[in-house]
Amino acid sequence: SEIARKRESETITLKKNLELLTVQHESSEASLRKRHTDAVNELSEQVDYLTRNRQKVEKEKQVLILEVDGLSSQLDSAIKGKQSAEAKLESLEDQMRRFKAQVDDLGRLNTELNNSKARLTQENFELQRSVQELDMANGGLAKAKNQLQIQLDDMKTKYDEESRLRNQAQ
Repeated sequence: SEIARKRESETITLKKNLELLTVQHESSEASLRKRHTDAVNELSEQVDYLTRNRQKVEKEKQVLILEVDGLSSQLDSAIKGKQSAEAKLESLEDQMRRFKAQVDDLGRLNTELNNSKARLTQENFELQRSVQELDMANGGLAKAKNQLQIQLDDMKTKYDEESRLRNQAQ
């Protein structure tokens, strides 16, 4: 019976130890569950935060992609506009060179025409002087012709009178 008491005492001690260990284990398990729940909650919050940020970044990314596409289109348009303007500029520069060559040609032609005008003016002056001299000579010849005509008429009259007198004398 002492053995039975010892066993019962050991059994009671073991039961107390088991209860104590069970309480410690349950306390430890509750603590671990609480820490696990807190960690899961914290990780869930972080996942939610990261998901929201990821969605926000995705939206911003889409906006930036649209902006980049728009800017790319604007850049393409600007490049085409620049190329068109450069081509037009080159065409206008060619046209300007042609006009400048024409102006130079017209300047030379103008100089030649002015020289011809001066030469023709001088020739015209000389020809007018020659015409005046010829008019004066013509006037002198007309006067001489008149004098000769008067002399001829006088001589004809004398001849006719002499012929009439001769014819009467016969």
